[in-house]
Amino acid sequence: MMFATSAISRSLSLLLVFLGGLAPLRLERSEERFERYVNERHRCSLYYSPEKWRLQVQSGSGSEAAVFTALDAPEVMAVLNMFDPVPDLALHPRQLFDMDRGALATIFGGLTIHEERVLTLSGAAAHLVTFEGREKRVTRYTIVHQGFVYLLVYTAPKPKYDAYLPAFRLMVETFRIFGTGVPDADPRALSPEIIAEPAGERALRIRTQPDPVFVEVREGDQNWHYHLILANPHDVEVELLDVRVRYVGRGRVVEEARLDAAAIARAFESGTTRLPPKGSARWRDHAGHRAEGAPEEIAYTFVFRIGEHTFQQTHRVRLVRYVQKTRFTLPFRGVWRVWRGHDVFEGHRQRADAQAFAYDFVYERGESGRPPPKARAAAGSGRRSARTPRAPVMLGRSTTSERLADFHAFGRPVLAPADGTVVRAVDGEPDRPPVMTRLRFAHPAVENPRQLFGNYIVIDHGHGEFSLLAHLRRGSLRVKRGDRVRRGQVIAECGNSGTSAQPHLHFQVMDGPDPIRSRGLPVRFENYRLWRGGQAVLVRSGVPRAGDRVERVAEPARSPRSKAPRRRAHPRSFSRTFVETMRVGFAR
Repeated sequence: MMFATSAISRSLSLLLVFLGGLAPLRLERSEERFERYVNERHRCSLYYSPEKWRLQVQSGSGSEAAVFTALDAPEVMAVLNMFDPVPDLALHPRQLFDMDRGALATIFGGLTIHEERVLTLSGAAAHLVTFEGREKRVTRYTIVHQGFVYLLVYTAPKPKYDAYLPAFRLMVETFRIFGTGVPDADPRALSPEIIAEPAGERALRIRTQPDPVFVEVREGDQNWHYHLILANPHDVEVELLDVRVRYVGRGRVVEEARLDAAAIARAFESGTTRLPPKGSARWRDHAGHRAEGAPEEIAYTFVFRIGEHTFQQTHRVRLVRYVQKTRFTLPFRGVWRVWRGHDVFEGHRQRADAQAFAYDFVYERGESGRPPPKARAAAGSGRRSARTPRAPVMLGRSTTSERLADFHAFGRPVLAPADGTVVRAVDGEPDRPPVMTRLRFAHPAVENPRQLFGNYIVIDHGHGEFSLLAHLRRGSLRVKRGDRVRRGQVIAECGNSGTSAQPHLHFQVMDGPDPIRSRGLPVRFENYRLWRGGQAVLVRSGVPRAGDRVERVAEPARSPRSKAPRRRAHPRSFSRTFVETMRVGFAR
């Protein structure tokens, strides 16, 4: 089949559709015309130039093949074989290559391996081998993706191999595998100079912080947040040229974006697209919100230059909905306000560590149904009503305790949020003057948790979930390491120890006991009142937001496990009851 005339082209299009959903899509480029070879059945897309290659389609039992032949050199050929899914296929592309190695040796007259690499190509595991035989040079990709097997082979005489390699490489680089369907692509973004995705010494070191990324499901939205860390292991500078981002959900690309050099420079903290030799850069604030249906994966394809060569490399970010195992309740009595939450642009979430889903609570008033706390006299100053403006703090005119007493949260009881075992109980850190800590909002990256959290308690609730309650008042801890605690039990008092701007309670849930090196977990609270506009709404399970006023709803007292012995009936009462029953029976 030739693309010589438009009539032949239309006939070929109909034939391709009949053979299995193949449809060429014609795309124009200023200096070169591209056609897009699409196979919906096998979920692949391929660009090629009809001025340089002609296409022949072959279809057989369980497979299809697209044969590309160079127009001016019939002995130069590229073949794309597509095989239907193999049941229970669990073979690596390298294993598939080893299985038909003998057949290849017979066809090409022996194998002399010239190059061998394992790489990734748009989500598929691939094995690349370039070998020589009988004065020919052959490059073979064995690709496995979602059970499908793709074989992409390029063969040419040695003298002509390099001349036609760029055109074949263009087809390799544009080989795309999607879940279902093939979205539109911009052919101007394709370049025959880009080398297939590198492995080993040619690759960048890319990691997600944290990994995987937990999606928090709240009323009305789903959100996530993470950073990308790119490290350059080379002795030369790496320049980022282009980044393509694909949001994948249920095997489909639901959204796609492209960032040019200017956008990349704005995204990196360094403000540049260049990674220094043996250096790294952080791409921060990858945040997302969706009303529903958060993607399951976000794929980044980086195009970068090392010296005179240009590469592309794909990095995937996993998005996971975390399933909470423990029933948590608010760790205080009365109405408290979420002073700082963990929205994607707040300090807690930006750290992307154990504090990723943390809360800071400040006390406002007593429990519902009770009047607000009245002003209480103290030496020089005192606690005031939550509705009474706090008096300005005058440095040097009063003691630390008097200044801290101006905040209603200071000294309030702190409760265990769920049953568990205390694994850390740190006490002895001083309660700092609020005026001296206001400049430390940034939460410096410290290795000593005492410096950051002051006095704190960590409770192991089982199932890999640990809660941390921090900035506690010195000398107020009522539990020690190894103690068992019950939900609602008073374990300490709110204070202002550690890095704290004012007396408040810091609360977070994490996957380990170490408050620095663990990772944060999303948390939902059960049974609390949400106060808005003076009205309370009962929330059975929810995620408070910054600014919300919340109040724990006390659970009814638990019935003892061992029931009291039943009271035995008096013998005479039993006999009377039996007699009455018999009388009724005879009467009927």
